[in-house]
Amino acid sequence: DTIEEVHDNVVNIHNIAREPGILTKVLISSNDTSVNPIGICIGLKGQRRNNLIELLKGEKIDFILYKDNIHKQIERCFSKFDLYSINVNNNEIEIVIDNSMVGAILGKGGQNVKLISYLINKKIRIVSMEEHKNNKQKNVEKKIQELIDFGIDKQTAESVITNYMDISNALDDNTISEKNQKLLKSFLDMEIEQQRQRFLSLSGNEDLFLYKSLPINYYFNLLDGGIRCLDDLFKYKQNVNELKDRTNLSIEVCLFLLE
Repeated sequence: DTIEEVHDNVVNIHNIAREPGILTKVLISSNDTSVNPIGICIGLKGQRRNNLIELLKGEKIDFILYKDNIHKQIERCFSKFDLYSINVNNNEIEIVIDNSMVGAILGKGGQNVKLISYLINKKIRIVSMEEHKNNKQKNVEKKIQELIDFGIDKQTAESVITNYMDISNALDDNTISEKNQKLLKSFLDMEIEQQRQRFLSLSGNEDLFLYKSLPINYYFNLLDGGIRCLDDLFKYKQNVNELKDRTNLSIEVCLFLLE
C-alpha cells in the first residue's frame, strides 16, 4: 500500500536483500518507460521511503535500478564508487578498486557486498589495486613458465608474454624461430581445447562454439549474458542492441553472430 505502483505492476521488484534492523536493498525496474522507478519508490522529498523506514523501525532502504547487462548492473549497485575494473567469470565477479576504498565498498562486516551479492545472485570479490597488480604479475610469471614447460626457450617465452596480449598474434612474428612457432601453435591448440571443454561443461552443448570462429573469451561473454546455445542467440535477431548490452560484446561482433 505504501507504493501503489508496485501493487499495480507499474514498478517491478526483481529481488530483495535484507539485513534485518540494519539495511534493505531492493532491485527494481519499470514496465513504463515514462516512469522513473527509483523516484516512484523514494517519493516526493523522500516521503515514501521514509514511511517504509518507519514501518521497519529505522531500517535503511536502498533502491537499485535493475539492468540486464551484468557490468551495468554492478555499476548501478556500486554507483557511489569509482570502480577500476569489473571482471565477470560466470557466477563470480571480481571488482578492482583503489586501496583506500576497499573498506568503504565492503561495508561494516562486509555487509554491503554481501547484500548486493545476494541481490544479483553472483559471488562478488573485492580486490585492491595493489592486490590486482600483484596477481597480474603472478599470472604473467605463470604463463611464461607454462610456455617454458611446453618446450619454448625462456627468452622467447618472456618476449611473447610481454609483447602480446593475445599469444596467437605472436604466430606472425618472424623473429621467432620456426621451432618455437610450431610449439606456440601446439600450445594454443591445447589451450583452445581446454577452453572448449570448459565451455561445454558450463553450457551443456557446443553448438555456439562450433557456429563461428571467435576469440575464446567471446564465448564466455555469451554465457555470462545467459546465452548457452544457438536458440538463445537467435532470439536477438531483431534486437542486436539488447544482445550487445547483455553480453558486453561490440555491436560489430553481435551483427557478425546474427548474420
